[in-house]
Amino acid sequence: MPASRFARLLAGPALLALAAPVAVALLLAGPAAPARASLGSVPVVVSDYVADGSLQARLQQLYGPGTKGAGVDFDSTTKTGDITRVWEWTADRYAHPASTHPIQLTNYWIVAITISAKPVGVAAVWINPKTDGPDLAQFTASSALADALAKVPANAALVHDSAAAAWFAVAGKTADPLVAGRSGVTAPTQVADLKLAKPGAPPAPGGDPNTGIGLAVGLLVVLVIVIVVALVLPDRLRRAARPQAVPEAGVVPQAEDLPAMTPEPAEPEPVEAQAAPKPPAKKAAGAGRTPVSQKPAASKPGGTKPAATKPAVSKPPASKPPASKPPVRKPRPPKAPDDGHPAA
Repeated sequence: MPASRFARLLAGPALLALAAPVAVALLLAGPAAPARASLGSVPVVVSDYVADGSLQARLQQLYGPGTKGAGVDFDSTTKTGDITRVWEWTADRYAHPASTHPIQLTNYWIVAITISAKPVGVAAVWINPKTDGPDLAQFTASSALADALAKVPANAALVHDSAAAAWFAVAGKTADPLVAGRSGVTAPTQVADLKLAKPGAPPAPGGDPNTGIGLAVGLLVVLVIVIVVALVLPDRLRRAARPQAVPEAGVVPQAEDLPAMTPEPAEPEPVEAQAAPKPPAKKAAGAGRTPVSQKPAASKPGGTKPAATKPAVSKPPASKPPASKPPVRKPRPPKAPDDGHPAA
């Protein structure tokens, strides 16, 4: 037997022996995982969840027709694209624009979804902390977003700016806006020059279409309370502002119509004591008085005496204001008897 033919016979079993372990390894590895689109690791559990049809079934359950989701029919033509790890800005980048550690990994991966070879949106997959397994976090029905996120370079990190609803492909120190959102960035910009707004508390990941039931019930309760207040409060205000009925003229109100009142004893008014009139003080002769000039009465025959003048008697002061005094009349001299003799 020629040596060359003998060598070929020995080479066949040797190749089979070498290929057997490789085939076993491929069978144990499971279905082929989608390609990685950008920087960032993709766990095997996430790639298996996307490749074995679990993601499509979850999409149909939560966001398919007849649900409260997007209402997209994820039929047999539904395909998944590359898996891309999602990054975010660090707290150090928010505090220092020239940070040397501006981005960090998140617990999210995004996958572009196509139906009949047409992009329909993007699915976000995460490792659920409760089950410690992969699950659908959210689906965004947007063909434009699916096209934009498919343009992430292999050497860049896909950064999601949740505060501005923007997506950037960050390579080195440059950020290329894939979706500008509210960031205002429309061209490649240095990471240190980006004006970032710190996001608030992130909402809980979606997935369950019944998560809004509690909010709807709360809003319904608030609406019922507002309606009750709007119906009851104006009526009470009108009653409070309504004036009390005034009895008509000639109508005597009954006892039950009058407000209950307890009569208070009337206090006697104080009587002012009147001071007793004091006797007039004796004045010295001629003091404080104006002497009344009297004409001397002419002597008349017959020894007739002139009438004596009576001194004025002072009256005690009365409690009432004194009335005006009549004028003092001067005494007239007595007339002489008419006996034919002239007066002396």
